Amino acid sequence: MTNIREYMHDGANWQAQAVLACVRYGVKSYLYPNGEDEPIVVVGRYENGREQGYVFTLTLNQCKPMMSYCVYEHRNSDSICVQMFHSYCGDTPGVDTIFRGKRDKWDVDKTFGCGKVDECATFIYEDMHKRWKEFVQNKEECGWSGAVKILDAQVEKWYKDAKKRDEEDENEGK
Repeated sequence: MTNIREYMHDGANWQAQAVLACVRYGVKSYLYPNGEDEPIVVVGRYENGREQGYVFTLTLNQCKPMMSYCVYEHRNSDSICVQMFHSYCGDTPGVDTIFRGKRDKWDVDKTFGCGKVDECATFIYEDMHKRWKEFVQNKEECGWSGAVKILDAQVEKWYKDAKKRDEEDENEGK
């Protein structure tokens, strides 16, 4: 994965590339208005057959992601899909990480109609801004280590919930 400020376009479909361009601009103006207490946003490729897109990760540093957003064009509907997840991957996460706790290819966190690139990008950087603002507030109230503990608890809850959904799916299949 690489810092979003230095990322170039590659083989993803046109909607994912347009979201990348909008998120890149939005992150720069929305998350970095004064340059203080700056989060890092990294981006990498998402590849799953005909679904080609990007994974944006809001992170404290390259090792401590707050939230990741996988953006791709759905292979059957042409809608823009966003999967949100936590990942400690140093590289672009795989399909198993992105779809952890999901029932099937239609189980997505957020969808936008074909061509609704600006709405998708706005959703992503507004969600990033909300999460970053919450972290900064926790840091002011609890100090850096306290804010990191709160973040760790949120990530742990997400993993437990995803594991529970996976186990429920396995039990339904038996």
